[in-house]
Amino acid sequence: MRKLTLFYFYFICLYWYPATLLQWGSYGSVEEAIPAWFKLLRAVLVLVLAAQLASSPNISRKLVMPLAFFCYCVLLSPQLPAVIALGTFVLSIAISYKIRIDSIDWNRHIRLISWISYFACALEIAGVVVSPHSYGGELRVVATFGGPNNAGIILSGFALHHYLRFRDGRKLSDLLHFIACTLVSLQTASLSATMAFALCLVALNPILAVLLPVLLLVTASVNDFLTLKIEHLMDTVNGGNSIGSFNDRMDNINSIIGNFNASPLKALFGSRLGSESDYLGTLGQYGLVGVALLLLSLLPLRLNVFLALGLLQGIFTPFLFSFPSFAILFLLSRIHLQQKQSALAESAPAARQQAGTPPPLAEP
Repeated sequence: MRKLTLFYFYFICLYWYPATLLQWGSYGSVEEAIPAWFKLLRAVLVLVLAAQLASSPNISRKLVMPLAFFCYCVLLSPQLPAVIALGTFVLSIAISYKIRIDSIDWNRHIRLISWISYFACALEIAGVVVSPHSYGGELRVVATFGGPNNAGIILSGFALHHYLRFRDGRKLSDLLHFIACTLVSLQTASLSATMAFALCLVALNPILAVLLPVLLLVTASVNDFLTLKIEHLMDTVNGGNSIGSFNDRMDNINSIIGNFNASPLKALFGSRLGSESDYLGTLGQYGLVGVALLLLSLLPLRLNVFLALGLLQGIFTPFLFSFPSFAILFLLSRIHLQQKQSALAESAPAARQQAGTPPPLAEP
């Protein structure tokens, strides 16, 4: 089971690596050159889950609502892209609950993936590999995660992992990895990932708020694309004229609201209008019933900083139904929850001994 767990981890982290190095395009690009057989490799997730069920044929109750959400959405809109995205979402939850995540040195494996990401980023910056999301000479790093928004939020998750390791152990190597992951994440020019990362970082340590302007200045000196997106966002917020995706998002919101006002049935069951936002997209396509089922699916997942990071990004750009963003961050969430529980279990006997409390009696 340990080998299967590590296979799953490296599969979801390196899935897009060949596409990046071989210049096939990326997830979400307009003109994809990715072979169909490569996209179908995601069926490996089904095989991973089947192997786990073969050794332990029980299913967590926490999968009931995600499965109900999947069935409801597929019945309303049985389109292949939606089925694949929703199915991957449910599979990621199921696999993360089934795999054994204890007895693995996760820090070593996350460091290795971080190094691979730095290497891919260096190739893109040097021009050896042309990023499929570079526009008008402005580089947007994908760092082997399929797209800039994917790369931004995943590397932000790795940065949070390295920061928590540094906070607990005060090792210089963890601090350097935290800085490196943060800088590469900013090079993706993903505004949604940057805002989510900033909020989570400040929530962990409010003192770090003073570092955020410094990081943004460093990024702006190398990459103007993020600065341009911030300017467009401010223009939109201030009611001015903007261009690009911000106007598209505002028009999309107005269309969803207009359809809801036109028909109560569309409000309940959706009007097949998509959106970049996970929540608005669910609302537009599957209505209030779909949003309720999605929220009920998320409630049992035990929110922590890694899951919060992705859910915040999902307000603006795809996260929940974007592969491998959700799969990686949910696995990170599970890993840190398990490590926290193990640390509490190890410290409990010492705490009882110090307090003079006898250990709990075993049940007859």
